[in-house]
Amino acid sequence: MPSWQRRRVKTILTEIDRRTTTGTEPLLSLRARAGLVDHLSAGGKPIDPSALVGYKIVRPGELVMNRMRAATGVFGLAEREGLVSPDYALFQLEPDVIPAYILELLRTPAMADQMRLRSRGMGTGESGFLRLYTDAFGAMPLMLPPVEEQQAIVRYLAYANNRINRAANSKRRLNRLLGEQRKTIINRIVLAGTDPGVELMNSGSRFVGSIPAHWDLMRFSQLVRPVQRAGFAHEALLSVYLGKGVIPYNEGGKRVHAPSVDLSAYQLVEPGDLVMNNQQAWRGSVGVSSIRGIVSPAYLVAKLSSQLDSTYARHLFASRPMVDQYVVASKGVGDIQRTLYWPYMRNVLVPVPPMSEQRKIVTRLEQAVTSTDHSVARVSREIALLEEFRTRLTSDVVTGRIDVREIAATLPPVDVVDVSPAVEEIDEADDDESAVEELVDA
Repeated sequence: MPSWQRRRVKTILTEIDRRTTTGTEPLLSLRARAGLVDHLSAGGKPIDPSALVGYKIVRPGELVMNRMRAATGVFGLAEREGLVSPDYALFQLEPDVIPAYILELLRTPAMADQMRLRSRGMGTGESGFLRLYTDAFGAMPLMLPPVEEQQAIVRYLAYANNRINRAANSKRRLNRLLGEQRKTIINRIVLAGTDPGVELMNSGSRFVGSIPAHWDLMRFSQLVRPVQRAGFAHEALLSVYLGKGVIPYNEGGKRVHAPSVDLSAYQLVEPGDLVMNNQQAWRGSVGVSSIRGIVSPAYLVAKLSSQLDSTYARHLFASRPMVDQYVVASKGVGDIQRTLYWPYMRNVLVPVPPMSEQRKIVTRLEQAVTSTDHSVARVSREIALLEEFRTRLTSDVVTGRIDVREIAATLPPVDVVDVSPAVEEIDEADDDESAVEELVDA
């Protein structure tokens, strides 16, 4: 790389600090994957302009850095003028820097390691209170290629990410289909049992439909007894996670909300207890716990009747016919949080097979979904490998370990601000399983 220059960040990025006096400019949000997005379009709530006075104004082509999460690659390039948090750092780029190139360089693992070392505070960069100050950021060394080579790198990465996206999004679609297939299998067996020739009866519920004639149809209040047990702050923290049921908080719950500092009011959950997220049950955030721990005092925790096998209940209470009834029993405004009310829930209808049949259903369910679960796990591993390949390829290209100038010269030009992957959006292009192989061969 004889033509690459050793520079410091401060020689290519100049911090700027312009503030709004009206708060009327569009508010932008900085996301880890998507970069800078419109706050309202991303689902944010409207904020009165008076509360935004003093926010920083960013203009097209400028770089935005989240000081608290810089080490995890939370940077964005502005495509429009708008407002960002006053705690963010804004930078103008020198003319010899291609915006999309520097963004990719700053997101590489090597740069992330530097930022983590130069940050001040406590934490890892993903959690805690690390902060990267401008002087420390500006002192970081980097190797900068000529503008022409930056353009070649940007062109190649745009092409490469498109190919990787096509392969990864194809696998994501497959996993969603497998997930829907799994739900369909569970719903059918939970409500119809294992005997295809069994006599059916109309349950009288438009949600439950027909069930085997020898099953009981009981009210929720006959099978579930709410309990409140506080004062167990030393127990492991749990969360109810959509699609996963009751899991340890550090396995997913922390992505949804932060726990209270004082856990004394949190409720004890015993193995076999039903746990429902009061505000998300209508979406399916329910589970029968297999572990002991504590959950938010806002959750519904209940003991199950001895008429229910706990594993059967776990599948039953998360099934579509039950979740549809939770929707009716929940009240609220909008589609985000709707609170579950016990006076409505107590009359929810629950199909109850004989205990021996519940256990047969559980065995059949485990046999039926095992193959699907294995397929989902395999496809998920393949997606993870694609993302690892993307990270490694990007790092090698932007640091000059791989020279892509000749390859890039054969590719069509691109007009992009950010060449990073848009994994939150599904590329509807035809599936192309050979996409990654082509990149490797190139």
